[in-house]
Amino acid sequence: MKHIIVGTAGHIDHGKTSLIKALTGTNTDRLAEEQRRGITIDIGFAYIDLPSGTRAGIVDVPGHERFIRNMLAGISGVDVVILVVAADEGIMPQTREHLDILSLLEVKNGIVALTKADMVDDAWIELVSEELRAGLAGTFLAEAPIVPFSSVTGRGREELIRMLDLAAQEAVEKKADMMPRLPIDRAFVLSGIGTVVTGTLVEGRISVGDMVEIYPKGLTAKVRSIESHGSGCETIGAGQRTAINLTGVRKEDIGRGDVIALPGTMHTTNILDCKLRLIDGVERTFGNRARIRFHHGTNEVIGRMVLLNEEKASGGDELFVQVLLEREIAVRTGDRYILRSYSPVSTIGGGTVVDAGPARHKRFKEDVMEGLSKIESGEAFQLVEQSVLSHSADFYTLSKLVLPLGFSPEEATAIAAELVSEGAIISVSEDRDPVYIHRDFYDSLADTAIALLSAHHDKHPLEPGMNKEELRVRLAHKLKIERALGEIRPYFKVIEDRLTKEGAVYEAGSGGSTFAARGFSVKVNNTQQQVAARLMRDFAVPATPFEVLKDYEKSEKADVVFKMLVSAGKITKLSPETAQDAEKLAHMVKALREAAAASPDRNIALGAARDVLGISRKQALAILEYLDKNKITKKKIGDARIFIK
Repeated sequence: MKHIIVGTAGHIDHGKTSLIKALTGTNTDRLAEEQRRGITIDIGFAYIDLPSGTRAGIVDVPGHERFIRNMLAGISGVDVVILVVAADEGIMPQTREHLDILSLLEVKNGIVALTKADMVDDAWIELVSEELRAGLAGTFLAEAPIVPFSSVTGRGREELIRMLDLAAQEAVEKKADMMPRLPIDRAFVLSGIGTVVTGTLVEGRISVGDMVEIYPKGLTAKVRSIESHGSGCETIGAGQRTAINLTGVRKEDIGRGDVIALPGTMHTTNILDCKLRLIDGVERTFGNRARIRFHHGTNEVIGRMVLLNEEKASGGDELFVQVLLEREIAVRTGDRYILRSYSPVSTIGGGTVVDAGPARHKRFKEDVMEGLSKIESGEAFQLVEQSVLSHSADFYTLSKLVLPLGFSPEEATAIAAELVSEGAIISVSEDRDPVYIHRDFYDSLADTAIALLSAHHDKHPLEPGMNKEELRVRLAHKLKIERALGEIRPYFKVIEDRLTKEGAVYEAGSGGSTFAARGFSVKVNNTQQQVAARLMRDFAVPATPFEVLKDYEKSEKADVVFKMLVSAGKITKLSPETAQDAEKLAHMVKALREAAAASPDRNIALGAARDVLGISRKQALAILEYLDKNKITKKKIGDARIFIK
C-alpha cells in the first residue's frame, strides 16, 4: 500500500477542519478549547483510504496567524496539500502566508478546495475561481484543480476525493531505504501504556523492538508498540503517520521538535550553512546577524543569520547564509526550513540546508562561496567530496563526515572508494571507519611542508633537516588543525610516508629523525670542515660539549658544526652532558662486549670497563649508562653490566 501525507492550509475559519470531517468522519479539533472556541489551535490528524488503494494521512493545521508555529510543525513532510479558500471571502492574508510556506518547503502537488460553496451562487463561485487562478499564477498550484466544496450539503466531496487520489498517484513516495527519522509533534502518557510520541516518519522504517535515540538530547529508548491510524503494526514505513509507545524514557524528557532515529545515525548541530530565499514583498531589510526564528521539521529555534557574501538582504533576494542557533537540532544536508522574523513575527523566507556540518566561516571568502555552490548543485559524489574537503583538517572518520548527509554506511563506503580511485580523496587510515583527506588539502600540506623545510634549510644550512615532531607542530599550526597531535599522529605518518615516496621530502639525520626538502644537502666550507675534524678528535672519548666548545672562537661557529655532526649521526650524545665520536663509541662498545663474553660471569664491572677502554672512570660510566638507557646492557649486582642484546 502506498502511503502519503496530505496537509491542509488556508486562512482561519475557511473550513479546513469541517472539510476533513466531511471527508473522513473525524473531528481533528481534539482540544476542549478548540471545540469551545470553534477554531483550530494545534495540529490534528485523520486519514482516508483513496479509491486507488493509497492511504492518505491528513494533517489539519491552524489558520490563525498566532498559531503559525503550530502550522509549521504540522505541514513539514506533506506530499499533497489541500489549499482551503472560502468562497464568500476569497484569498486572505493567511492564505498567502500559508502558500508562501508551502512553496518554500517545495511542496509539488495540491488541490484548491473552494469551501462554503453552499453560501454563494454559481456565478459567484465562477468569479472567485477566476480570482483564485490569477492569485495562484506562478505558484506550484497555478494549474491545480479548483473544487467547489460544501461540508454542509456534501457538494464536491466525491470530486475532491477523486482529485486527491490523482494527486496522490503523482506524489513521489518517501524514501523507505534511508536511515529512519521521525520528527516528534506530540508526546504524552497513556494510562497503562506509558510514553507515546506521534509524528510522520519522513524516511526509513521503524519496527517493534528497535532501540532508538531521541535527538538532540541523546536519550535512548525501545519501541514497545506501534500504531498507525488506529491499528497496531509491527513495522512503520516512510510517509506514514504513527504513534509509537516507547520504554526507557519519560514524557517530561521529550517533546515537539525532538527527532527519533536509530542510535548514531543523526547529526546534531547549532551551525548550518543554508541557501535562503526571502519572500517577494517582504518589506523589511535584514542586516548581518539579524535575529530569526528557524523552523525545521517540528522544531522552532531562535538564532541569527550571518550573511556570508552580502551586507544586507531584502525581499526577493537569494543568498547563502550561515545560521547560528541557540541550541542544537537534529538535521541533515538537503533538509528544507522556514525562517520567520524574531519580532514582529512573520514568515520572511526559507530554503535548503546546504551543509549540516560546517565549520564557522569568515564572511566574503571566495572559497567558502565556491564550496557552497558546489554542494548546492552537486550529487552524492560531490556532497561527499566537498564534505571531505571541508573537514580534511579535522581528520574526521567517514561515518562522521557523512552523518549530516544521511547516507547509509554502505552508500558512503562505495562513494568514498570511487572518489579514492579517481584521486579526489586520499585514505590516511586502514580502520573499519576510515579517515580521508581531500587531494587539495594534501597538496596544500605538501606545499606547506616544503616551504617550512626550505625556510629551515636557509636558516640552518648545516643541519640535515627539521625534526619530524617540530615539522608536525608547525604544519598543524599553519593548516589550522585543532585536534591534538597525539590523536592524528598515525594519519600524519601515512601522509609523511606518501610525501617521502613521491620524493617531496626525504628522511635525514641520525636514525631518520628529521625531514629535508627535495634536493637539499648539507654543504660545509673549508673552515667548517676544519672545525668538524677538530671536534671529531675532541670527542674521540666521552667529553662534555660545554667544556669542549668554549675553547673555540665565536667566529668558528663550533656549536653549529657540533649540532650538524650530531644530526648527521657522526657524534652520539650519550646524555645531555656527554657526547662521543659515534665510530669510536662503536669500537669501544665492541671491546666491552668481547671483554664481558670472556669473563667467567659474562659481565663487566665499571672498573674493568675503564681498564679495557683506557679512559677515566667517569667516561666509562657515561658509556655504560648510555648502554643501559638503550637496553643494550642491564645492571646486575653492584656496578656490573651484562649485555642483553
